[in-house]
Amino acid sequence: RAGGPDQHAFNAAVEAACDETRDGGGGVRSFAVASDRGGDLAAAIMVAPSEISIDMLHPSVASVHITPPSAEAKTALRGKNGALSSPSDSGLGLFVDQDGVSLLRLAVPDTDSNAREVQGRTELVLLRLQQVGFSGKPQIWKACEKDVEQAAAVLTAHSDEFVGKVAPKDQAEAKIALASVSKNLEGLKQTIKDQNYEATKESQTAAANDMAKVREMMAYNAPGGALTYTIPDEYDSLPRLLGRATVEMVIKTKAGKEKVTMVLDGFHAPLIAGNMANLVKTGAFDGVAVEYAEELIVQVSKGKATPNVPLELFYRGDTEPTYSYTPDEDGRGSDTQILPFQSYGALGFSHPTGDNDGGSNQFFWFKYDQGLVAPGRNTFDGSYTCFGYTTENAAAIQRFKAGDVIEKATIVSGAGNLKPKA
Repeated sequence: RAGGPDQHAFNAAVEAACDETRDGGGGVRSFAVASDRGGDLAAAIMVAPSEISIDMLHPSVASVHITPPSAEAKTALRGKNGALSSPSDSGLGLFVDQDGVSLLRLAVPDTDSNAREVQGRTELVLLRLQQVGFSGKPQIWKACEKDVEQAAAVLTAHSDEFVGKVAPKDQAEAKIALASVSKNLEGLKQTIKDQNYEATKESQTAAANDMAKVREMMAYNAPGGALTYTIPDEYDSLPRLLGRATVEMVIKTKAGKEKVTMVLDGFHAPLIAGNMANLVKTGAFDGVAVEYAEELIVQVSKGKATPNVPLELFYRGDTEPTYSYTPDEDGRGSDTQILPFQSYGALGFSHPTGDNDGGSNQFFWFKYDQGLVAPGRNTFDGSYTCFGYTTENAAAIQRFKAGDVIEKATIVSGAGNLKPKA
């Protein structure tokens, strides 16, 4: 029984966790919440607009009084990607996001809260099904249905606004992408009704990708351009990536050739991603070998010498990167990164032990394993810069061995976002 004033947001959010609801009158509403749905109940409390009194119906459990996070605290939990997360900030809501493509979609800088709402609601569909399960769980499908309905309603109401925030030259493409989002959200309604996981996954991925594409267009057209902050003057001589770039690498192994695709995120690590893009552009990694392959990382040998670049971290809730200091050195050990080492194939930039700003021309792939590395904040987060993710054929990284050679690295999109200096 949840009581207290102005319960609308709480009521709407908690319904997804409930098998039964009943209006008791007088501002009191009763909910029957299954014991395994406590996570969704906690997520609802996170969005409650006022204090909540909860009377536990089981006689052995005392009533509790909960004060949800303040508006300021909620804002702090949103960070630059705008996704309201649990205190661990390891994903979306209380769900851990381990997919590099999804992490990149959510990390697109926000220029419109409604566009973010469509993205977040769409992402939640697959996160719910993958992490709570879907077989024999009609309440999960019900929650997904509500996510899609909300996403579709917001998209319908604000689609023209989204297009208006895209550069004129890209507006026709944005309209096509948004039409695709709308079509796939309509398809999701049916696949969710049918409880068809594979079809739901396909439509969700298509809708989420197209929505992120439009949000990225909006970010590039924001006042001030792709970066809403100024990189410190002391780094003016270094290359920088103003946005994103996609890189393909062909690696020659003893078993044959493997091609992996990676997205470098210059929105949040412009100097590290810019240095990496510049190394690829100049052929610095062509012919370079894998130095070693361990349980958690595959490190590439040093490419051609380049100027050193600093440790570059973008904390959730911040408006610009910080440089040179790890979270422990900066007194921010509990803070998390917008780009976490939380996906198989996350890209990390190496630096000598004890020299945070000594990185130059060496990177590694992170072989994320939740059984070995906790999500949200692990020893790699903040000790090294995560500057992007492997988006295609990440499974190949498991097969890389010391002595395998990068035959060719190429920027296949976003090369125009690379600037040689300030």
